[in-house]
Amino acid sequence: MSTENNDDETKQDVERLKEEVTKLIDDIDHSYYRIPKEEFESITVSKITRDVSEQLNKRISTWRNWIGIAIVVLSFFGINQIPKLISEIKDEIKKEIAEKMDEHTKKAVEPLEDRINYKLDTIHEQYKALHSAQENIFPKVISTVQETAKTATNKEFESIKSQLLSLQKSALEIEVEKLMANIKAKKISYSAAAKKFKNMESRALEIRDKSFFPKFIDNYVKVLVNAEQWIEVHKLQTKFEKDFKFSYYTWVNIAIADMSLYEKSHSHLYKERAVYAYQQALNLLPDYGTPYAVRLIIHMIDYSRTSNNDVKDHEKSEALKLINSINAGRDVITSYETYNYLNRMKSDRYLKDFILDLESLFPTEMTIMKSRYQQELDYINKKNKKPKSSKKLS
Repeated sequence: MSTENNDDETKQDVERLKEEVTKLIDDIDHSYYRIPKEEFESITVSKITRDVSEQLNKRISTWRNWIGIAIVVLSFFGINQIPKLISEIKDEIKKEIAEKMDEHTKKAVEPLEDRINYKLDTIHEQYKALHSAQENIFPKVISTVQETAKTATNKEFESIKSQLLSLQKSALEIEVEKLMANIKAKKISYSAAAKKFKNMESRALEIRDKSFFPKFIDNYVKVLVNAEQWIEVHKLQTKFEKDFKFSYYTWVNIAIADMSLYEKSHSHLYKERAVYAYQQALNLLPDYGTPYAVRLIIHMIDYSRTSNNDVKDHEKSEALKLINSINAGRDVITSYETYNYLNRMKSDRYLKDFILDLESLFPTEMTIMKSRYQQELDYINKKNKKPKSSKKLS
C-alpha cells in the first residue's frame, strides 16, 4: 500500500513538473509572433518532448523505483508481529509436548526443543536488529534518496528553464530588431514604438541577462527621446541605474532628455542631471562627441536666458573653450560626432535657435569643426565605398 501511495505521489510530482514546463512554454509563446508556428514547434515543443521525455522522465522513473524499493523493504522489516509469532510457536511446542508425550518421550525431545527455541530466539534477535535498522538506518536512506531525487530534478528543471529563457531572449532580440527596422522605414511612429517597448520591459527583465538588458535599454531610451517622452527616460534611469550598467549611448540619451526638460521647464535640477549624465557617458568613452554637443547647447541655453552680461560672458567663454578643445583633438571623430548632432538638431523646434547661436557667436571655430566633420565623413564614405553625397551641409 505504501508503494502504491509513493507511486501516486511521484506521478503527481511528474505532472507538476510537466505543468511548470508547459507554463514556461506558454510564457514565451507570445514572443514568437515573427517565427512560423511550425518552426516554433520544432525549436521548443519537439525539444521539450525529446529532452524531458527521454531524459527527465527516465530519471524520475529511476528515482521512483529506488524510493519504491526502499519503502517496500521498510514495510517488510516493519512487520511487528514477529515477536508475537515466535512466542506463540514456543507455546505451541510446549503445549504439544505436555499434552501428547509421556515422560520418556519428553526427555528424548528436550534437545530438539532446545534447538528449536535457540533458532526462534536467533530469529527474534535478527528481527530486533532489523527493527533497529528500520528506526535508525532506513529513514536516513529514504531521506537521502528523496533529497537526491529532488536535487537532480531541480538541476534538470533549471537546465530546461535556462534553455527556454535563451529561446525567449532570441525571440525578444528579433522583436526589437524588427521594431527598430520599422521605425527606420517609417512604418511606425516613435510614440507607438515606445508603447511596444514598455510592453516588452517585463519580458526583458525575466530573461535575467545582465548583458542583454542594457542593450534593450539602449533602444528603449533612444525611442523615448525621439518620442519626446523625456520624463519616461528619467523613470527608467531611476528604476534600473543601480542594477544594470548603462552604456555610454544610454547615458548620452539620458543627458539629451534632461537637457530637453531643462530647456522646457527652466528648472536647474534638470540641468544638473544632464551634466551628470553626459559626464557618465564621457567616463565610458572620453572622445565621444555627442555629450560635448549637449554641453554646448546647455551653455547656449544659459547664455540666451540671462540678462546678466557677466553670466553671458562666462557661458560664451566656456563654450569657446570647449569648441577649441574639440577641434584640437588629434582624431577628428570627436568633431565629427559633435557637429553631426548639432547639425541634426537644427531641425528641432526646441533646440534649433541654440545651434544658430553657436554658429553666430563662433563662426570661425564652427567652420573648423564642420571641416573636420567633412573630413571624417569623406573617410567613412570611402571606407564603405559609398558615393559621396552632393548635398551640401547647411
